[in-house]
This record gives sequence, structure tokens and C-alpha cells, in this order.
Amino acid sequence: MKFMTSTLALPFLISFGLFVPNLLASDHVLVFVTSMRYDGNLGGIEGANKICQHHAEAAGLPGEYKAWISSSPEQSPVNSFNKSNQSYTLENATLIAKNWDEFVGGLHLAAIDADENGENLGYSTRVWTGTTPQGKDLGKENCNGWSSNSAEDSGWVGVIYKFWTSEWTVEITTSCDEGRNLYCVQQ
Repeated sequence: MKFMTSTLALPFLISFGLFVPNLLASDHVLVFVTSMRYDGNLGGIEGANKICQHHAEAAGLPGEYKAWISSSPEQSPVNSFNKSNQSYTLENATLIAKNWDEFVGGLHLAAIDADENGENLGYSTRVWTGTTPQGKDLGKENCNGWSSNSAEDSGWVGVIYKFWTSEWTVEITTSCDEGRNLYCVQQ
């Protein structure tokens, strides 16, 4: 596993409590945003999970990954994800949350703004979610179960830079024919 924390950034991250040295020992959960955008036809939740797994494997990241996305109460992160007591981090060791309870507590310590290769994405990047900050399903605005790319259907999105608000996962609904990224969470 590669970590791209520069020697100049390390003191800054430590001073703000955003870098925890033992994260390098692989006792954390990786989180990233896909480097590619997809319309709302993701192939359902299973297809979205496969997209995340594909991105992780292509980047050489270890483990299983699932998309932070919901299409029903049963198919939502709160009911389908492993709930870890480990820290949730970006690949560069930036701390997002100290554990699952903080990850779904509504607010994060930093933005999930890097892709599977550790490259930062633009702050206006929007991500398909259909999911509340607590990992619950938002209802029927989910591109028909993430199987539609019709401009007539819509889905909930979050915006990556608003990590201090619930808008990281639930900002607005957009047309399903638009391209959006996915949040991916290691299991």
C-alpha cells in the first residue's frame, strides 16, 4: 500500500490531528471517490459496488469495497456495511472519521476528496448517494434503484467539499443522465 504524505504536509497534518502515525500499520478503513463519473444507471447497488471494487483493484488497494449508496432501507450502508472501530481515512492517511459512529455522525474531519489513486478531485465534484449522513436510504429519488440514465428520473447527490455539513452526502437531486462519481468505502 502506498501513502503519499509529503514530508512538508506531515507536520501540518499532525498539528491539526488529521494524521495518526499508526494508520500506516493498515489498521484503518480506506475511503475514496471514483476517478470516473457514471450516469444513474449503475446496475443497481450490486453494480455500484462492482464499480468501487474495480477502481480499488485497478489502483492496487487491498480488501473489499462498497459504494456509499442506497436504493431501499435494506440496501443502504447502515444495513449492509461493516461497521468498523478503526479510523476511516483517505489513501494519504488523512483522517475522515475516527470510527463508524463518527463516520455516520453527520460531519467529517476532512473531505473525501481523493480518488483511488490518491489524486485530489475538484471541490465541486458531486457524488451519487441516495443516502443520509447516518447511512440510511433517502427514499425514491435514486434513479429508479440506480438503474436509470433517463433525464426524466433523478437521484440524490452529495458534494465532496462540504464535509462539515450533511451536504457531503445529501445536497440536491440531479437528473440521472448526468455523470457523477461514487464514494467507495473499504469493508
